[in-house]
Order: sequence, then C-alpha cells, then structure tokens
Amino acid sequence: MTGARGGYLDLMGTPGVAGAVASAVAERGDYADRSMEVVGKGAVTVLDGSSIQTDAHQAKGHRPIMISGAVVHSLPDGSWFDLRARTLLAGAPGMEREASE
Repeated sequence: MTGARGGYLDLMGTPGVAGAVASAVAERGDYADRSMEVVGKGAVTVLDGSSIQTDAHQAKGHRPIMISGAVVHSLPDGSWFDLRARTLLAGAPGMEREASE
C-alpha cells in the first residue's frame, strides 16, 4: 500500500485496506502522483474529509463526536481514483484515462 503523498492529499485519509488488496500510486507517465489503482481481492476505502464539519477538537474522553460532510469511496479491484480531483476515473483497467490538471 502506498501512503498519502503530496499537498493535494491534505485532509484525505490514507486508503484503508480490506482483505488481500493494495493500492498503487502512479509514479511515472501521464498520471504520476495523480492516480491510484486498486489491485487484488477486497476493496480500498478512501475517506475525503476536505469538506467536513466536526466538533472533534472539542471532544473529551470517550464521548461521541459529530462528523458531517465526509465523502467515502469504497473501491474494488480494477478501480482507478484521481487523487487531485478526488473522483473515480472511468474506464476498465488498461484503458486510457483522463486525470485532473
């Protein structure tokens, strides 16, 4: 699994991994450091907290916190995710994809 990298990943959770699965961030070519591919059985969960509202900074002890506006992406094998636009990339594995600028 590749950890969160780059300034555009601020407030985006490092992918959660379920089962025998991994996520790989492109390091070369047109999609370098812009896209992530999911490989293997299971799914990768990405939590985008860029628009959340929360009272976590006020939480004390084990009391519940309020979180609203989080976006959850559950991505199975073969999924491609644009790390800048924070969206699913269309197309089957191996097909050309358009990444964000």
